[in-house]
Amino acid sequence: MQDENSGCLDKWEIFEKPENKEKINIGFKRPKLEEIKTKLTDQQKRDIKIAILKGEHEIDSNLFMKTFSLEKMDLISNCERHYNILSDQFGPEVFFDSVIPFGLNFKGNGFFMGNEVEARDLLEEPKFEIEATENDLFTLVVTSLDSNYLLDQSENSQSELLHYGISNIKKIVTNKDHTFSFNRWAHYLPPIPAKGSGYHRLVATLYKQTKEINIPELELQDSLSERSFSSRNFLIQNQDVLTPGAFAFSQVKWDRSVQKTFHKRLQMPEPVYQYDQKDVFPIQRGEGIPSKVELDVVKTWFDLDEPQYPIRTKNPTKKKKIGMVNYNLLQPSYYNDWKGGQ
Repeated sequence: MQDENSGCLDKWEIFEKPENKEKINIGFKRPKLEEIKTKLTDQQKRDIKIAILKGEHEIDSNLFMKTFSLEKMDLISNCERHYNILSDQFGPEVFFDSVIPFGLNFKGNGFFMGNEVEARDLLEEPKFEIEATENDLFTLVVTSLDSNYLLDQSENSQSELLHYGISNIKKIVTNKDHTFSFNRWAHYLPPIPAKGSGYHRLVATLYKQTKEINIPELELQDSLSERSFSSRNFLIQNQDVLTPGAFAFSQVKWDRSVQKTFHKRLQMPEPVYQYDQKDVFPIQRGEGIPSKVELDVVKTWFDLDEPQYPIRTKNPTKKKKIGMVNYNLLQPSYYNDWKGGQ
């Protein structure tokens, strides 16, 4: 029995809300840019909408991520906060803006701001594009925030799974085009979202280097224990050289290609997440009922509490109405002749 004064507002206590502490920017300061808004004609807008509805609108991920504007930085920050990307990577007390234009591409499938990518399209090493000069140096790290199955519950645990790591990225300009040279210290591992675990977040983080860095290569490239990773610890260890400058992320879920990665690449059984399903028909099979009879058929052999109603399979046939008979047409011809002679 509840107290008579339980509904009295005077008895309620309001807890003090924690103070909103300002987050620390661990990246670069936002550049001052003039907003340049390109206006599209009505016909161009109509053509784009039609192409999107038909699934024929192509988006160049490198070109999309390389274009730079304050509006895009705000959009990326809002998407990042929605998926808790930076807070799960570096902690809830820090942040940085994506100010370096770059793009990441897997066979035409780019990393944007939380778009879904099929796991079978992420089997090969990615290609990237960075808007930089020949003297700039970068480090690129691709991690998963939800795929570390060896996660330790301690506070300083390495909760991420390392998929790809390269450093000392340098732009080499040729007569016709340009390429990038780099040192690979973590070979590419395709994503491994387990069956039944939902969507996993894949994050590509780009760091700006002040000088060349020597990161030791992984001893066991195909070991999950060696690929346990923490972006926070990685930045703390190299904070004198590295500064985070950009990021992009996507979502991926299980398909058949993940099973091959577990069996052939990691040489381990595939984990599967399931739940205990309740019995649909929780009664014992009666005597005399064959074992091969399906449960749906067995259900019809037992009396249920609720009444059974007949199922109408088709509309009843309607009988045609009999039309009025014209008896004059049924009389023989000599009757008409006799009637006309009178």
